[in-house]
Amino acid sequence: MKTLKEIVFCITPFVVTAATMYLLGSFVCASWNVAEWERTDRMFFGLTTVLFGFALMLRLDYGRKYEH
Repeated sequence: MKTLKEIVFCITPFVVTAATMYLLGSFVCASWNVAEWERTDRMFFGLTTVLFGFALMLRLDYGRKYEH
């Protein structure tokens, strides 16, 4: 059970940021279809999603580690 919690803990920040960046990208690029986005837009939103996912995961880990 602990392993399942760790997997969910590691995956959830990336899912949340991917959904958020997809919504933001669809409004910025004026298309819900990712294939219609410019190459630079896909690169920007993809890299931003990964970086924000790591940041959110580290923030959650920091909060979990130092709970009182």
